[in-house]
Amino acid sequence: MLVAKILTINKITINNIFYFMKNKKNIMLGVLAVAVVVLAGAVNFVSAYGELPEGIPVTLGEVEAIIHTIAVFLILIGGVLAVIFIILAGVKYMYAGSDSAKVGEAQTMLKNGVIGAAIVMGVGVIIQTIAVLVNRDFFR
Repeated sequence: MLVAKILTINKITINNIFYFMKNKKNIMLGVLAVAVVVLAGAVNFVSAYGELPEGIPVTLGEVEAIIHTIAVFLILIGGVLAVIFIILAGVKYMYAGSDSAKVGEAQTMLKNGVIGAAIVMGVGVIIQTIAVLVNRDFFR
């Protein structure tokens, strides 16, 4: 009887080990999520920047400058990535040779790069149009 209980306990622990090994990723993500939630209360976000000055209003020009800086940066990064994508598609097209599958893949990649570049340029035009309308410089 005692031997049967010991064997049963061993089987349970072996099964638990296999269960842990199968679900190791999920268990670790759960532990990480709990740790983040517990430690989030210990962080004092307000003191990270010190005391904020009072009585200084934010003007529309400052907001516009921040939005303009972020938009120009994102459009620049998008344009650079589109150009790199188009260049890589061209290199892939050159190395495709007579393999029709690789040629088709390179043509699709080139088409997607051109579409991406057009979208980035279109977003730039839309942002500039909105900026002009918001600043009321359009009708002057």
